[in-house]
Amino acid sequence: MGTQDATGTAGPATSEAAAGAATAPGNGRAGGQSGDGPPRSYEAMSSALAGLNEMKHKAEELLAEIAEGVSGPCPFERYSRNPNWPGLPLENLPKRVAGLPPKEMMPPRKVAAMFERVMEYVYSQWDLIRRMKETPDHYRAFGGQWIDVDRYIARFWEDDTEFCRQLIQGLHPLIIQTVNDIDQIPGDMKSLEAQGKSVADLIAERRLFMCDYSILDGVEPYAGMYCYAPIVLVYKELLDTGGSRLNLLGIQLTRKAEGNEVYRPGSDTPNKYLFAKIHAACADVQVHQFISHLGLGHLGMEPFTIAHRNAFPEHHVIGRLLAPHFSQTLGINYLARRTLISDTMPFTDRIFSAGVKQALAAVLKAWGAYDFAKQSFPALLEARGFDEARSDGLKDYFYRDDGFLVWNAIEEYVRDVVVSTYPTDELVAADPVLRAWAKESTDSEKGDIPGFPAAFTDKEHLVQTLATIIFHASVQHSILNYPQLRFQSYVPNRPPALFKPMPEAEGDIDREYIQSSLPPDGIVHFQLLFSYVLTLPSDTPLTSIDVMKLDCSDAHHRFHERLEAIGQTIRNRNAALVAEGKPPYEYLIPDNIASSVEI
Repeated sequence: MGTQDATGTAGPATSEAAAGAATAPGNGRAGGQSGDGPPRSYEAMSSALAGLNEMKHKAEELLAEIAEGVSGPCPFERYSRNPNWPGLPLENLPKRVAGLPPKEMMPPRKVAAMFERVMEYVYSQWDLIRRMKETPDHYRAFGGQWIDVDRYIARFWEDDTEFCRQLIQGLHPLIIQTVNDIDQIPGDMKSLEAQGKSVADLIAERRLFMCDYSILDGVEPYAGMYCYAPIVLVYKELLDTGGSRLNLLGIQLTRKAEGNEVYRPGSDTPNKYLFAKIHAACADVQVHQFISHLGLGHLGMEPFTIAHRNAFPEHHVIGRLLAPHFSQTLGINYLARRTLISDTMPFTDRIFSAGVKQALAAVLKAWGAYDFAKQSFPALLEARGFDEARSDGLKDYFYRDDGFLVWNAIEEYVRDVVVSTYPTDELVAADPVLRAWAKESTDSEKGDIPGFPAAFTDKEHLVQTLATIIFHASVQHSILNYPQLRFQSYVPNRPPALFKPMPEAEGDIDREYIQSSLPPDGIVHFQLLFSYVLTLPSDTPLTSIDVMKLDCSDAHHRFHERLEAIGQTIRNRNAALVAEGKPPYEYLIPDNIASSVEI
């Protein structure tokens, strides 16, 4: 762990070596030699290569299916119930495409680039045993020639302030919310204090925030793994310099009516406190990967993609405006359904604590509460207590700050196109293509998208609908996908699975107990490999969009001028951060935003 400051909160580690020594393997579970057999890393790589071979055969089967794919309109279909999970209503997931039109296949250049990254990762691991012997930190050793483990996170991951920074600048900045009423706080956490202030005081001063993982409540982890539905309280710590930062107040892992253990900084069980943070990070991984990224990002965008393909003729302006933001989505989703969440080859059962069945149950819960009318970027932030004016008082929430810059640019771009195409509201209401699109999207036998407009009667309603779709397909997916390598490369920072629960016995645990709970090498390889593959830079970033260059040239040029200015603003901010020794937040630079859910 890092050193302790005067308040008992973990501060920066004194050196990388100290941070590395804290995570050195204690019981041999995660690496090194196993008896007289080959090194475990070789076994793990052999297993990974066998998995790739299995995927190759699956890909060949997919190609045979696609060769018989549909032409013309894409038919919608519901998921079928899995006979092994008869009580799980998979038919309530977002609609999917029945078959895959050959033109929706992932382009060869993308497949080749992904395979190139696979081989770069494999080549990077040939001397892993040597690196393990020379590196005091076991998990740092996985960084090789083409892939690196983020050194800042590897050094500071145990620190409370780094844990909190990642809630607003990390891989999943969508959970944190403001606390406005003490009734939001579980009873066992209401006695917490920080900087001489009670929970009630912090709420009154607008300094209290919460991460609530209630959507995982009731999840039964996959065999041999553990997963909680934690509640994490963080507060705005006021610094002597006059600034502020987020810091940890406490973590509750269980949700009993009463008598829940609350883990807090400065306690006499520091290892349990660290383990609570690791379990909270593991819970966040489940919600990020299965609900935010897969469920609402990939699967949730599929009915939008199919409805667009079916409803818009080739030369309709609105159809052309949307087209780049649906590119490759059906192809990548088709592949994911038959690999990562397949019921016949379920990689996620072996990798994530939730497993496929429980993960899909959580996605069903999230989709059951989905309402398109509440999905705009400002509306989603407002629901968590944040706004563009930053009245919440939270500094350095770069997802919010940069997100509003890009949202406003998209909204203005769409408004320019709509106003140019439909001078009056009456023309919007009279467009038969827009009527057909609304019907295709809302019909229970077709798109069946909850909350999607049944009709468009005015320009502004159309603008908000289009801006919301474009933002989610491009910006929202990108901020959930492209930070994966940085934040997941050092596995203790965001473990996809944990293999031991928090002990209920009084007293502290030792570091070996924590070490033995962390994923073995096979899972480490999987997390790093797939993070590396899935963060392949897009060849169609938001700045490459040119579909309105001829139809609405003024809108096109203004949009790209705005994007260029946004990019420069963020780069200037990031340069200042780096000069202060802080990590940059690069994910909403428009050059880094993929136009669609394409990988």
